[in-house]
Formats: sequence, structure tokens, C-alpha cells
Amino acid sequence: MAQQFMHPPGAGGPVDLYAATGGEYLVAANRGAGTVHVLLTSSKEQRGAVSVRAAGHTKGIGVAISPDDRTIYLTDGLTPRLAILDVTTFKVRHQLFPTGPLGALSMSADGASMIVAFTKGAQEMGLMTISLPDLRVRHLMNLPGKGARPLPTIHGVV
Repeated sequence: MAQQFMHPPGAGGPVDLYAATGGEYLVAANRGAGTVHVLLTSSKEQRGAVSVRAAGHTKGIGVAISPDDRTIYLTDGLTPRLAILDVTTFKVRHQLFPTGPLGALSMSADGASMIVAFTKGAQEMGLMTISLPDLRVRHLMNLPGKGARPLPTIHGVV
């Protein structure tokens, strides 16, 4: 049953918003609560919510919406687990990957693949290309943090 939406309940934010391509819904990712809420734009009601991780973390929750708006892909920033939420049934399935914790997601325009950032230790990160809908790793790239040059500054501003 849909609930009237005022703000995502739970431990306090920050909250990141993502809009579905067709404008039918918004996704509100509450970092502090570890929850993701799907909000219907026409009725201003909550379609549902899922818990992505335990409350108390402020790392971003990765969100990518398929071009047909039927699937939402989620990462928790703490584990190598990708959550796949079917917007129609509101069922969630999970896929583990052989990496460090998964972070930001970027969906291709045609929805055939997705790039996922992950971390490896304190100084390294990587990018992984995943084909959809089979969730197979197609490319893995490690990006070492050592030797990276700092951004140039202009009068102390980056």
C-alpha cells in the first residue's frame, strides 16, 4: 500500500534524489538510514522502500535506473553486492562481484551495459563494465591511486 511521502523516515540523511527517465517516479536514497524509497510523482505517494544496508553510514548509495524505468540498480558502498529492484513487483535480487565495495553506477543510454566504480584498499579504485540483463563482467580496470597528480589550484581554490 502506498504511503503519503513527506520525507524518507529513519536516521537522518543526507538524501540523494534520482528521477526516472519517464518522470513517473523519483528515487530517494537516504544515506544515513541506508534505505531507498520509490516515490510516485503523480500521486506524491511512496510506492515502497527497501533497506540497502544498516543505518549509520554516510557513504553514498549508488543508484542507476534502466532506460525503460522498470529496474533500479543499487550499491551500498560497503560490499561488492549489486541489488536489482524490479519496480513493478518490488522484488529485490542480489549479485555479488569479485571486487571491493561497489559505489557509483552509470547506465549506458541503451541499457545494454553499466559501469560500476569499486574500491580496493585505501588508495585504489577500479571500474567494471557489466552487461545487462545477464550481469556478466565484460571489462575490469584497476586505477591505482599512487602517483596521481593533485588538481591545480587557482588562488587556493580547486
